Amino acid sequence: MVEDGDRSIIYAELTHGHMIEGSHNCQIWFYRNLHDSAQVLQFGKQRVGYRSLTAGLNEKMYEYGCEAHDNFTHSPANFSWQRRSIKAVNELGGKIRAADVLTEDDYQIYKRLYGVS
Repeated sequence: MVEDGDRSIIYAELTHGHMIEGSHNCQIWFYRNLHDSAQVLQFGKQRVGYRSLTAGLNEKMYEYGCEAHDNFTHSPANFSWQRRSIKAVNELGGKIRAADVLTEDDYQIYKRLYGVS
């Protein structure tokens, strides 16, 4: 449970990595590996500050050679965060395309902007 504000954190274990996403125009973080001490891997009840799950987590993971592969702020303009997220997942060894994660209407706009991916 995030202690501060009305933000939340979503953690997803990917086939080849990890994603941590903050709500309300926050950053999204992609990791190839997380050290066992990472708070997002502790699934019991806990109350932690937002920063300790985002930038603070990256600082801690850096000490173990597990720093973020990529991180950036959600930006709704021109599918920029979706495009960068797809790129990050694929760089981590995933295999996704824009058509896999966008609605059909959004994918048509995406194709006009960036071509098929």
